Amino acid sequence: MFCVFNGLSRLVMPGDRDPYFMESFEETLKLYQKYELTIHKKEAERPTEKQFTRFLAESPLQYQSAPGQSPMDPPTLGSFHLHYILDGKLVGVDVLDVLPDCVTSVYFFYDPDYSYLSLGTYSVLKEIEMIRALNKKYPEIQHASLGFYVHSCPKMQYKAKFQPSYLLCPEVFTWHPLNACLEKLNKSAYHRLGLPQAVDHDGDMDSYLNEALVLYKRNLMTFDVYKLTLLKTRRPYPLDMAAEINRIAHYGRLVGRRCLPQMALYCDNAPLNRET
Repeated sequence: MFCVFNGLSRLVMPGDRDPYFMESFEETLKLYQKYELTIHKKEAERPTEKQFTRFLAESPLQYQSAPGQSPMDPPTLGSFHLHYILDGKLVGVDVLDVLPDCVTSVYFFYDPDYSYLSLGTYSVLKEIEMIRALNKKYPEIQHASLGFYVHSCPKMQYKAKFQPSYLLCPEVFTWHPLNACLEKLNKSAYHRLGLPQAVDHDGDMDSYLNEALVLYKRNLMTFDVYKLTLLKTRRPYPLDMAAEINRIAHYGRLVGRRCLPQMALYCDNAPLNRET
C-alpha cells in the first residue's frame, strides 16, 4: 500500500558551495548509516563518513547551465541530493544526476522507521514531477533513468511498477520494453534481451581495441603504450599478456567504441603466469 507523503522536499548541491548541505551533513550521514545497517545489514563494515562522501557526496560531474539557461541562474545540470523532510526531520535522500537529456537516480536511502510510506516509490514520482517541470524550460530533458534493475532483487521490484519502462540489452545495447523482458528474466538472472541475430554496431573489437585508454601507475596511456610498458617492466613471474588483452577486450565490449576513448581503465595489477 502506498501512503501519502505530506512532507517537504529540498534540492541540495553536495559540497561546500551549498551552506544547507554543510548544515545538514551530520543528519544526512546518520540517516545513511542507519539505512545501510538496517536494510543492507552492514554491521561488519559500518559505513564511515569517508565512504559516504566518496560514494554519494563527491561527483565527477561539473555544474553547468542547461542549453538556453541564463548564466545568472543557479546551474541546472550536475549532481544533487533531493531531501525529503517530514515534521522537520530528514526521512529520505534521493541522489540524482541531472544530465542534458535525463534525470538519473544514482542512489536512494531513507529512514527504515518510515518504510510504510513507500518512499522509494514516492521518490520516483517526485523525479518524474521534476523532469516534467524541467522539460517545460529545457525540452531536451525528457527521460527518467532509474539506474540498475536486478529482477531477482526484492529491493528493486518497485522500479518495475512504472510504465512505460525499458531495459538496456547488456550485449547489443538496444532498448526493450520491460514487460516483454520479464519472461526471459524469470528464467535466468542474466539474459540477452536483443534478437539473437542482432549485431553490435561497434563492429569487431579487434578493429578499435587500440583506442582504449589505460591508467597505469598514475600515468594515462593508450593500450599500445600500456602493452609495451608491461613488456619492459621487470617482475618475478612472466606476464600473461594473452589474459590481459582478453581482460581489456572484455572491458571494451562492455563500454563500447563510443565510450572507449573517453574513459580510462585502471590497470595497476596485470596478471602473471605463475605456472611458468
